[in-house]
Amino acid sequence: MSLGYRNCVVASTISVMALRMTGRGRRNNAIRHFLWQASLTFLYGARAAKRLGDAHEWGEECPRRGRCDTRTDQFNSRQARAFASSSWNRREMTRFHGRGQLLGHLYNVGDWLYRRGYLE
Repeated sequence: MSLGYRNCVVASTISVMALRMTGRGRRNNAIRHFLWQASLTFLYGARAAKRLGDAHEWGEECPRRGRCDTRTDQFNSRQARAFASSSWNRREMTRFHGRGQLLGHLYNVGDWLYRRGYLE
């Protein structure tokens, strides 16, 4: 399965935009992964989003002590794909996408989910 050049550029652009919207830190990292994976799932499907997310995390090493950031990122990515795969949420995402507000909407949802403990 290949996304092709254009769609790879779109996926990379979404990644850069997500980083600019969120910045650094644990909370922002959770929201960024949620925003990125939910938007990729919405645009290309859960399978393509998972493959892009796995490629992004490939080669990351866990420190000897402490939690592995990769596992946390993968957890947040799974939450995002599940969110974007729901028919109700897809309908809402379609509405916000049509107004050019999809990433802003996903940022707000990711923030809400993080504050309630659904994202790590």
